[in-house]
Amino acid sequence: MRLAGGKAPVTLIYAKTQRSFAKLQFLRSLSADLSGIGAKVSCRSMDGSLCFRCKLGANDQMSKIALLKRIRDRRLSAEAGFVASAESAGVLQHFADGAAVDVARIKPEVSICFSREQFELFRYCRLKQAFPTTGLVGRQIRAIIWDVGQDRPFVMGAIGLSSSPYSLRDRDRFLGWDSPNSVKTKERGLRCIMQLSVCMAVPPYHFLGSGKLIAALALSQPITSFFKAHYHTNLPKGGRLLALVATCAGGIHCPIFNRIMLREGGLYRRIGQTAGYSTAMFSERTRQMALRLVRSTHNKNASLEFANSLQVLTNALRQCSIPSDCLMRLGYPKGVYLGYFDKAAPRMLRTGNYRVEAEQFSVKLAAEQWASRVLLNRISNEMTVSLLRQYRQRPLMFQQAS
Repeated sequence: MRLAGGKAPVTLIYAKTQRSFAKLQFLRSLSADLSGIGAKVSCRSMDGSLCFRCKLGANDQMSKIALLKRIRDRRLSAEAGFVASAESAGVLQHFADGAAVDVARIKPEVSICFSREQFELFRYCRLKQAFPTTGLVGRQIRAIIWDVGQDRPFVMGAIGLSSSPYSLRDRDRFLGWDSPNSVKTKERGLRCIMQLSVCMAVPPYHFLGSGKLIAALALSQPITSFFKAHYHTNLPKGGRLLALVATCAGGIHCPIFNRIMLREGGLYRRIGQTAGYSTAMFSERTRQMALRLVRSTHNKNASLEFANSLQVLTNALRQCSIPSDCLMRLGYPKGVYLGYFDKAAPRMLRTGNYRVEAEQFSVKLAAEQWASRVLLNRISNEMTVSLLRQYRQRPLMFQQAS
């Protein structure tokens, strides 16, 4: 129910559901999430029932962006122990001050995460994101992009791939997966695509437009080769990594995906937009409690292979008689992009015929294309060079406080 009192409309939610231990755990975790972003929440047990009340603030576009920033701060606060431990162990030495970067010597290298130290560095990078992203689920590939051309290596950015959602309206429409006759083709195709869940350039490299480089490297030889080697037992005949699906964190348009000319027409193409649903505000604990609740009443072997956290959370909310749209619509529409280096990839995904093997492009080729089309333009701008030189690394918690 929405009320238009005061300066901005608010949303009031009231739900009453039969008590169970799984529901109680889920609602308690959900309440903690909502309280952490400024909502007024109560969850009480009485007479064999659970009563849930919530009052949310304004739901306009600017409020949603401000909400995402609060979610990021909440997530950063929840990770304070990890951040303090990582920084005391010297993680900041892996990140450059602007004055330490010799632009002429930048040489990117893709390093797939294998060790605990690498995964922790990836985790630290994710906490630097301006907008929070949901946790990686299902199949996963995590990689750090290093600049190995400096006096010592520095982190340029991070790439995180995960299973693509089973249902994504505009992706399915574009690939012809939205008809009842395409179920088998879709299930085969889903094994040959992944979600580009994390695509970020860290400062000071982001001043140099390296976001485009990171987006290109997500489809470069080290990533595609690792995918085929690691997931070959679960691929259809002739299958490999054919495409990446990405959504734009800031809205409909995402400049880092535009005009990456490693193939004719560009490496990425915008194919639509999301409906505005978001699971960013739900903590990992809440996601796990939602899954337990769904499994307790349905299939106990329910899988998250294709990143169906949205469906699981929606199901859990409905079981608690909470209208899911009131919480899921706290997000805003985002552009949906499809990235593929082989121009035949859409046709193969539509037909399920994966016989054509395209040549993979190298990290060197991606770096050369970025340097000639993006980097030279950036360093010709005096303001960009000034921002780069003035940049100094700071601890994450200090950044939150400022």
